[in-house]
Amino acid sequence: IQQSELVEKDYLKINQERQYNLNLTLLAVLACVLGVILGALIFSVTIVKRIRFLRDSASHLAKGEIIDIGTQTHDELGNLSHELSIASRLLASSVYESHQAREEAEAANAAKSMFLSRTSHELRTPLNTIIGFSSVLENDLKNENSLQNLNMIQKASKHLLKLIDELLDIAKIEKGEMDINLVPVEIEQLVKEAVHYIKPLGSINDIIIETEVEANIFALADAQKLLQVLLNLLSNAIKYGPAASLVKVKAYRTQKTIHIEVLDQGKGIAEHLRSRLFTPFDRIGAETSKVEGSGLGLALSKQMMIAMHGDITASKRLSLF
Repeated sequence: IQQSELVEKDYLKINQERQYNLNLTLLAVLACVLGVILGALIFSVTIVKRIRFLRDSASHLAKGEIIDIGTQTHDELGNLSHELSIASRLLASSVYESHQAREEAEAANAAKSMFLSRTSHELRTPLNTIIGFSSVLENDLKNENSLQNLNMIQKASKHLLKLIDELLDIAKIEKGEMDINLVPVEIEQLVKEAVHYIKPLGSINDIIIETEVEANIFALADAQKLLQVLLNLLSNAIKYGPAASLVKVKAYRTQKTIHIEVLDQGKGIAEHLRSRLFTPFDRIGAETSKVEGSGLGLALSKQMMIAMHGDITASKRLSLF
């Protein structure tokens, strides 16, 4: 009987240990399941949060708004964040360039408005002269002053016509509508022709025109346009140069470039004003000068030279002779 009781106790003990191990295993499994569920929940919440953040960032980026995405991860979402950051920087650069272009366009529009305003003023002045003297002439045809009044009308008319022609030429060049016929032009003959036309104007103020032209040099240019540019430069040299002075025309070749220089003995233009020299209607020193002009000659000459694949600049030298 005693031996039977011992066996029964051992069996009971074994069953208790087995149940304890089973309970312990069940608790471990349950803890693992709960851990997995909790980890998955945390991971899911984190991923969803990052995806929502990237979605919102992409939405802002699509609207053209600048975003700043900082990430330290190297997974797929981290790579996507990096790509969005690059796109944001590119967008910022594009927005800046667009802003700059808009400011330049606004400045160009302002310049155009000023140009039209000045143009209207320049056109109105000779027109008023024509209208005024025409009215006087109607009542004064038999008066001894009639011829003088008629001369004033002709002078104002020619000034207006020249101004309108120059405006039209500038507009045509800017639109690429001016006919440019590039042919080999003999520079020596061109200079002689220009001096022949301009000499009477120089003789009024006792200005001597000299030439120093290299022989047998040719430039690929439009002969009529190049002559017009040279006449304009000579006219300016005579109009703004001192009386009884010297104007010199030099022409020479350096490698593949032909240089034509018009030199005078005027006081010159201050260095800080040279950037305005080829601006339409910007006559430097016009407020203190009695010389008439529209302020279009040099601007038109510049455009013509560019159209002929050349250029025109002002010398920085203070003394030309």
